[in-house]
Formats: sequence, structure tokens, C-alpha cells
Amino acid sequence: MAKATAVSDIERAEHLNYGDGAGVKRVSIYNDGSQVNAATEAKQDEIINSNYPSGTGSNGTVTLTDADTAYAVPASAPTSNYIITLYNGSDTDMYIGYDNSNTNGIPLQSGDSARAKFGANQRLYAYCGSAGKILTYSIKEI
Repeated sequence: MAKATAVSDIERAEHLNYGDGAGVKRVSIYNDGSQVNAATEAKQDEIINSNYPSGTGSNGTVTLTDADTAYAVPASAPTSNYIITLYNGSDTDMYIGYDNSNTNGIPLQSGDSARAKFGANQRLYAYCGSAGKILTYSIKEI
């Protein structure tokens, strides 16, 4: 039998349970004896790291001191890929975007949060129609 090319082929694979002294393992094999490998080890690591980042983390705030002025979040971008979570705990809607501008941002309403993935040295900007509002963020490198 040829290696799987469709879900139905994988469903027809047999399963083998064996013990190695440390516990029972389960392996799926085709009728020809070859092992079913649904994902490579590298792909598995990629999936795990994207769902459970293992890099350095940090928290911070950015005060939007002046009304209608864009501020970088964070002020200095991480040098590796990262996930950022933003929280608008103020009483006023804010706007976030990828441009150092106070126009065309995506609304981040009072009490809302947003999450995004960024590449190394990239950052976003936030602005608000009212001065002195604080945007809280959390960063996790991936």
C-alpha cells in the first residue's frame, strides 16, 4: 500500500501498541509496515511554540500624553518575533494601527483588548482623542 495521500488512507492505517519499559507507546502503521508520520518534529515544535510562546515576556504601559498624537507601543520594539496583548483600561476609546499617524486606526474601545503577532523590530501605534490616557500592554517573544 502506498503512503497516505488522503484522510481515508490514514483512517485505514493500523495501530500498534508496544511497551518499552517506560510505558506503552502507540504507533500508527500502514499495511506495508511503514509508520504514519502526521507531522515532522520541526513542525510539531513550530505548532507548540506558536500556541505556547517560550521566550522572554514583559509588561508595560504607554501614556498617550497628548490628544490625537500617535505613540509607539512599545516605545522600543523587541528584536525578535513577539506577541503583544493590548488593554484599554481608560474611559475613552483609543485607536491602534501600523502607521505613525492619528488617522485610520482600528478602534480599541474602552475596556477592550486586542492581540497581534509581530516580526522583529516591528511595532504598532496608538492614539486617542483625549490627552493623558494609558494603554497597558504585555509582550511575549516567540
